Amino acid sequence: MTERLVWRRFTAADADDLLTLDGDARVMRFLDRRVKSRADIQAQVLPRLLAFYDRYPGFGCWAAHAHADGGFVGWFSLHPTSPSAAAMVRWADAPPGEIAVASMGYRLRVSAWGRGYATEGARALVRRAFTHLGIQEVVATTMAVNTGSRRVLEKAGLTYDRTVHVDWPDPLPGTEHGEVEYRLSLTDWMSGQAAGERDAPYRKRVQNLRLSLRFSKLRSASVHAAVVTRYRPAASGANAAITTLTNGVTQVSTRAAGAG
Repeated sequence: MTERLVWRRFTAADADDLLTLDGDARVMRFLDRRVKSRADIQAQVLPRLLAFYDRYPGFGCWAAHAHADGGFVGWFSLHPTSPSAAAMVRWADAPPGEIAVASMGYRLRVSAWGRGYATEGARALVRRAFTHLGIQEVVATTMAVNTGSRRVLEKAGLTYDRTVHVDWPDPLPGTEHGEVEYRLSLTDWMSGQAAGERDAPYRKRVQNLRLSLRFSKLRSASVHAAVVTRYRPAASGANAAITTLTNGVTQVSTRAAGAG
C-alpha cells in the first residue's frame, strides 16, 4: 500500500497485535485513560472492526506491517462520517451510499514511533480517499496538545479548521486546551496547494478522468463508456488504487492492491 508498509484487513486472529496498541498506556495517552485487556479486544474491538468492512466496502481499519521484516506497525483507517455543527468526535456515521466525507485516523505501536510511518500512512489514506473512494473531503481531529499528530496531519495536507471544547465525563490531561479539527477538500488536494510532489501523478490522473467525464456528457452513451474505459487505471501493483467518483456522473472502481 505504501513504499515501506503493507496493509491488510484485520482478522479474528489479530487480538495480540491490537493489544500492543490499546493495551499500552503510552499509545493511549491522548485517547483513553483506561487501557484494554485482551478480553476487551476480543469482545469489543475486533467485532466492531470486522463488521465495519461489510457495512462500508472499501473503507475501514487496516493493519499495517513493515515491508522490511513483516512486523506489525499499527493501523490506519478511513471512516465515513456525516458533518454537522457539533465537534467532529460527535459526528455520526454516514449512511451507506451517501458518503462524501471521511475521517482519517491511525495508531502506531511505540516501537514504530519516530520512523515517519504515520506521515507515510496518512498520505496514503488521503490518496485512497480521493482517488479510489470518491470522497470530497477528508477530516481528522485530535487533542490540541497532541503536537505529534498535528504535525502528521499537516504533512498529509490537512489544514487547521477550528478548536472545539468537548464535555468529557473523565477528561484527559490537556483537555482544557480543546480538540483541534483539520480538513482537506478534494479541490484543494487537486490544486496541489496541500499535497506534496509525490502526489502529482495521482492528481494528474484524477484531473484527466474528471475532464473526460465532463466531455462525455456531450457524447452518446457508447462514446461516454469508451472515454471512461480509456482513463481507467491499470489494476496492478501498489498504484492500483487510482480511481475516483467525480461530478456525480459515474463511478470507476478498481480494487486497491493490498488494501482490502
